[in-house]
Amino acid sequence: MTFRRIVATIAVCAGFLVGASVDAAAEEPETRPCATTPWRSEVAHQSVAGSWEYFFQLIWCVEDERISWVVPVVTPIVPDDSDCGWKGTEQESQDPVESTGKWSGFDMSRFSCPYGDDFPWGRITISPDGSSEIDGEGTA
Repeated sequence: MTFRRIVATIAVCAGFLVGASVDAAAEEPETRPCATTPWRSEVAHQSVAGSWEYFFQLIWCVEDERISWVVPVVTPIVPDDSDCGWKGTEQESQDPVESTGKWSGFDMSRFSCPYGDDFPWGRITISPDGSSEIDGEGTA
């Protein structure tokens, strides 16, 4: 387990302990059957202290040395005392990267706050060997 995964797991658990509410999108996503154990990517993470946190990850299946399906996982966390609200995913894609066997996944979500809207995003590339890389993350 990578350091980023450990930190993301701790952050999610801490959110529960301090009374944060997690939207239904945080539930384990439905996946199709897979002949092997599905892989989980690194976790893209963005936050505004006291307002919201955003986690984005990909789950994927490898069969016959090829990625057969990809499922995005977006976990928004909004503390109970925050004036912000999670409005959902604005843009999302999972596409094969030509001639590489890899796939690229993107998510941009939206939080509405009194000071304006925040759009956290992440782009992750996954490989049939189970490795992943965060290609970019930020807040627009």
